[in-house]
Amino acid sequence: MIKKIYQEFNETVFYEKLDNGLNVILLPKNDYNATYANLKLNFGSINNQIEINNKIRRIPEGTAHFLEHKMFDKKNYDSTDLFDNNGAYSNAFTSFNSTNYLFSATKNISKNIKILLDMVQEPYFSKDKIKKEIGIIEQEILMYASDPNSKIYFDTISNLFPNTSLSSDIAGTVQSLNEIDEGILYDVYKEFYIPENMTLTIVGHFELDEMMKNIKNIEIEKPYHKFEQHDAISKTEMELENSKNNLIKNNISDMNLHQNKVAIAYRGNLIQESFLNKTKYELCLEILFNSVFSENSSYLNDLYNQKVIDDSFEFSFEIEPMYSFIIFINETTQPTNFINAIKNLMDSIPDEIDSLKNDIDLQKKEIIGNRISSMNSLEDLSSQLGSIENGFINIFDEINIINEINLNDIKKAFKKFIDSKNFVTNIIK
Repeated sequence: MIKKIYQEFNETVFYEKLDNGLNVILLPKNDYNATYANLKLNFGSINNQIEINNKIRRIPEGTAHFLEHKMFDKKNYDSTDLFDNNGAYSNAFTSFNSTNYLFSATKNISKNIKILLDMVQEPYFSKDKIKKEIGIIEQEILMYASDPNSKIYFDTISNLFPNTSLSSDIAGTVQSLNEIDEGILYDVYKEFYIPENMTLTIVGHFELDEMMKNIKNIEIEKPYHKFEQHDAISKTEMELENSKNNLIKNNISDMNLHQNKVAIAYRGNLIQESFLNKTKYELCLEILFNSVFSENSSYLNDLYNQKVIDDSFEFSFEIEPMYSFIIFINETTQPTNFINAIKNLMDSIPDEIDSLKNDIDLQKKEIIGNRISSMNSLEDLSSQLGSIENGFINIFDEINIINEINLNDIKKAFKKFIDSKNFVTNIIK
């Protein structure tokens, strides 16, 4: 077991990769009453291809999300009931690039860990139960399709990455759901639901050696095989990269809204760096974008005073191994003014970074403060202790990295990230 001690935070994180490949991260915090566990798979909606008998096969959109729902449902019981009976709250969610299963509890922790691992590592799919679940998820899809906030976000990302797995809703479509059957689910499960592609993170009240022994005893009985970087994964990555030549630059749709909902988004460039450098790169952009676009920014205040934006304004960005983007959304009667204002602001950033020094220094302190504050939340900690795709760099490491970041680092990061031509606009009327 690898031990990482963070004296300044009085915390010690323990890592171990089990014989079957399962990655385990443990952070005992015995001054808390609760324990929070998160089992993360490096598998999400963008993984829409598998390799079977040396042939690449495309799987229906929404399969990762559908699997997440079905893993709770067993032949004669639902795992949610087992968690409930053992005093645990359980949940799960699917994103573009991961699937997460989690629980929190104050008792029966060992039993709940076994329920979690058994649930994810012992699949059961049947025709009747699949049909029932399709109906449930269809309603979910229709609900989000009628929500302008959801629609503008996902449609804008689709325009940035056209005809790829990122151009599809995480839940899929009504048509794609009806293409899912037992065979597809078992094939996808065998491809991605293997220990080497999983990270189990546990934070809270437990005894370290006893917890690790319990996990090993559970895992020693599980069948497994080695995870391989198949051509299907490389093909998905290639499709995402090649789509940058086909951006859907401008899109307008009608939902009969009282006021236009407008988005402008920039597609980020991919970088080939070490885990540490990628983390530093992402933190540089977080600091910069928060300095320019947070509610305390003088730039944003000017746009407020000019009535270009209002309280509906929001922005978010994602930087992942196979994709990255930043998106700005606002409600306005003057979409062209909003779009041009954001474009001008983004274009001016390289020349403004030096003058932003005080804002950047303040933002670094604020981000560190937010990170330290989140250390009081077991849920937040469980999602910030690292995973396969970031080389297990965690929240404590990030604070040290943030302290070392300077203006030159931020300039380099922005230059790597942005190509001013790679933007799209989207308007819902």
